[in-house]
Amino acid sequence: MKQKTIWMRYLTIGISLTLLLLLGSCRAYPEVGILNVDFVFSNATDSSIEFDVSDDSKTWTLEIAPQSTSEVISIEAGSSNPQPEACCQDALGDLLGGQITLIVDNDLCFVIRDKGPHVISSYDYEIIGDHHFKYSYVFTDSDFEGDCE
Repeated sequence: MKQKTIWMRYLTIGISLTLLLLLGSCRAYPEVGILNVDFVFSNATDSSIEFDVSDDSKTWTLEIAPQSTSEVISIEAGSSNPQPEACCQDALGDLLGGQITLIVDNDLCFVIRDKGPHVISSYDYEIIGDHHFKYSYVFTDSDFEGDCE
């Protein structure tokens, strides 16, 4: 009988420690596939730039004065790879669409999909927090040389 009592006490202590370890290690992390992504566009030219951007709910025209920076555009993005070097090309494509039509000092310019602001590796990035990144792109004269009408 004494052996059964000792066994039950060890079992109770073991179960209690296991529960404490399991409950203590639980943290509230966001879903691995959901990221908060901020985009900022700067204009390092002497021309005004405007182009359309869109998120899930609306499309609007982003206007950037010469030598200035846009407001931060914050979106949520899904990604199977939550690394800033690889995660957000799809989110950028959704934001900018198939091609960017820039209006530079009232001239129409086209930036094709596979260069400049359409390629996430052209952006500087900063890690803001877990699953939160900020990407910055600087428009220069070379972004639209020869592409304006």
